[in-house]
Amino acid sequence: MTPSPSRYRALLCLLLVVACTLAAWPFAETGLDDDFSYIFSARALAQTGHVHYAGWASAMVGWQLLLGAAFIRIFGFSFSVARLPLLLIAAVTAFVLHRLLVRSGLSANNAVLATLTVMLSPMALPLAFSFMTDMSGLFCTVLCAYCCVRALQAERSGPLLTWLIVAMIGTAVGGTARQTVWLCLLAMVPSTAWLLRGRRLPLVWLAPVWVGSGGFAFASMQWFYRQNYSVRELPIAAYIDRDLVVQVVSNLARAGLQCCLLLLPVLVAFVAVFPVRSRVAWRWAAGVGVLMAALFGFAVHRGQVALWLLPFHEAGNFFSSVGVVDLREIGIRPPGLPVWCQLLLTLVTVTAVVATVAFALGNSRGIGRTAKLQAAVVSVQRGDADEGSDGEGNRPLTWRELLRLSVPFCIAYLGLVMHRAIFAFAYDRYFLPVLPFAVLLLVRAYQQRVAAELPRICYAALAMFAMLAVATLHDTYADRRAQLAAAQRLLNAGVPRTAFYGGFEYDGWTQIEQMGWMNVIAMRWPDGVHMDRPIPRSMSVKPCGQMFAHLVPAIKPRYGISFDDKACDGPSTFSPEVYNTWLPPFTRQLWIRSVTTPAF
Repeated sequence: MTPSPSRYRALLCLLLVVACTLAAWPFAETGLDDDFSYIFSARALAQTGHVHYAGWASAMVGWQLLLGAAFIRIFGFSFSVARLPLLLIAAVTAFVLHRLLVRSGLSANNAVLATLTVMLSPMALPLAFSFMTDMSGLFCTVLCAYCCVRALQAERSGPLLTWLIVAMIGTAVGGTARQTVWLCLLAMVPSTAWLLRGRRLPLVWLAPVWVGSGGFAFASMQWFYRQNYSVRELPIAAYIDRDLVVQVVSNLARAGLQCCLLLLPVLVAFVAVFPVRSRVAWRWAAGVGVLMAALFGFAVHRGQVALWLLPFHEAGNFFSSVGVVDLREIGIRPPGLPVWCQLLLTLVTVTAVVATVAFALGNSRGIGRTAKLQAAVVSVQRGDADEGSDGEGNRPLTWRELLRLSVPFCIAYLGLVMHRAIFAFAYDRYFLPVLPFAVLLLVRAYQQRVAAELPRICYAALAMFAMLAVATLHDTYADRRAQLAAAQRLLNAGVPRTAFYGGFEYDGWTQIEQMGWMNVIAMRWPDGVHMDRPIPRSMSVKPCGQMFAHLVPAIKPRYGISFDDKACDGPSTFSPEVYNTWLPPFTRQLWIRSVTTPAF
């Protein structure tokens, strides 16, 4: 069978994800955010054949551990070897996502832009070469959605049954890496079955598989909670008061705007089709303008303008004004995006959001579907249809099917994210699984109400975001390589690894190597107790202002590697480590500062 042109475009998406990731040269023998803990577990599995958690994060990691351990056994241990299978997973995710979008009614060209909007965003691209579980979760979610769409399009009972069973079993196993994938089993698969209720589904086969998959997920969680140094998610982790409510509203508002920024290559398409004759649209635009002016005035009054400019400077965000993984480390990391650039991104994002909402509220007549547009859309969809030999249909899904398939899952998933927003941060990477459905609905609406193909400005915005993603990823690993170089200078001078702070991921690896665990609340100790010990979270002394000091009690610092020359207790005899980046300031320095304050 000769591949269709649409499949060639899916392959192009796959290759672009790999090429852009490797162009950033993301190689450093240290962790990236939380993945040092998962890589430790993968190495332990490869060496001992047993799973050993390190008490840091609450993800089970599951099948991803098996994949990482297999690569380590074959190629030997290094952080880059452990991350390599995740690059392959990201590439396959791009391919499957493009196929999902085409089968859901997008043209092949529009599906390319929608796929790359998700996969080449400055938030998603770093996850393509990280041992974090976010990319595995996205892959399993997209795969489940693809299987459900194939089931809806199947014309015969055999393929329909096969696709639903694959969706259920794949979701059950996939959730062992990132547990939120199991929401597909609870929401997306039942929604598909409901849409197929008129087809006389063979429930004698489907019901036992669905129940068995749910039982497997439940048993997996029980097994995970019985493992030493596993971390249990607490249902309530703070007091609920007025300050908490303000924090939740602020977190959700920031997260929503951050997601709109990530969707900007698609949202800009609606700016040119603002319904100028619609009073509803203008009233909405004026209301949003007044609201944004009030927020800006409040930010100016509080001296917090920089905190409300996109991308947000928020602890833990993968895409922030200071680069990838905005951690509160020692010293102040120089921002890679100047304030004027952040202001421009904020204004463009707000304008695009206003135009999109106005389009939804006020385009009932101005840009409705004409017969000519309908014919163009149908022609494009027919030209992109796969000429497979399986005899199955390739009809685009109806709006009813799309909404029934995606909305229940998104509501359930966002409910879990809201729980995290109440008692912690709603990090931007938490929203990655809902972005494919957002771009699908947006592009489908534009394609059916405005034009068969997205405008060129969308491709320009995508190119800009891809270049920004590559640059920020490169600079993040440049930071890590400079930290490793500074740490090596200390080691060469006879300073033990447990006598200096070398950065969050470096210190986390030191702690796990020394003690086998991170000091985390709700961690299961070998005696079966979940509690915060032996170092209290509210320890009174934290050298260099290191907010993670209580997590790494194995380190008794005499030095600290800092992003500026003001941190810690004073200068040291070591000269700064100088390195280059692709974003300003193009030449940066890391200082080795002296620590005289005892840690404990």
